[in-house]
Amino acid sequence: MPALVPDDEVVAANSATWTAAVVSQVALAPLAGVLITVAGPGWTFGADAVTFVVSAAVLRRLHVGEGATKEIGHRRFLAEAREGVALVAEHLQAPSSSYGLMVAAIGVGAALGPTLLLRLVPDPRRPRYVFAPFVLRDAVDLVLATTRSLPVALGALAVYGIGTSTGAVTLNSPLQSHVTDRTRGRVFALMDLLWQAGRLASLGAGGLLADAVGVRAVYYLGGIMLLLAGTAGPLVTDRRSG
Repeated sequence: MPALVPDDEVVAANSATWTAAVVSQVALAPLAGVLITVAGPGWTFGADAVTFVVSAAVLRRLHVGEGATKEIGHRRFLAEAREGVALVAEHLQAPSSSYGLMVAAIGVGAALGPTLLLRLVPDPRRPRYVFAPFVLRDAVDLVLATTRSLPVALGALAVYGIGTSTGAVTLNSPLQSHVTDRTRGRVFALMDLLWQAGRLASLGAGGLLADAVGVRAVYYLGGIMLLLAGTAGPLVTDRRSG
């Protein structure tokens, strides 16, 4: 991204890219369902393959400065289906079909997040804003663990979507701006490796913990850990800056 836009536009460019990706997923998912029903899965996968070819052809036309390194990544929302369905069916006492509404609420929040970030935050690359989504997610986990109201849970998950999308923008933007072109690819590759490894470990541990003590304990523990990360991060960063 820094090779394509000026430094003062990196946050806006990341926000626009994230919003376009989420809106496309939300808008095109029903279309995919219609295509499967009308033409079958074979034609649907074929059409999907064609879109990747078209995307690759368009991306080849991007002009990147000489010697610049492009870091191309695609982030998807990974819904923990097991914990989500258990929360809907057991904790909220709502039909399992409501799980789709909960995932949709996350998508709506994720689509709105970057727009709100640009409008409300003057400099999203400051450390406090990089770690703020952790605290926001902490509040969401505590609400989900406590409430038994489906509308309240939907609102909390919309906030979760906002925190996820803004967190991606506030984290990626300063890295793109301050890491050199030569090392940017390696830095992002290492970050993604650590992120995915931590995600796999947490999913396994969370599943075992949910079976042992219930899904509410998982959300309470997750909220506490996020609160610690969100408050410790700015303190450590400010101390090093000083």
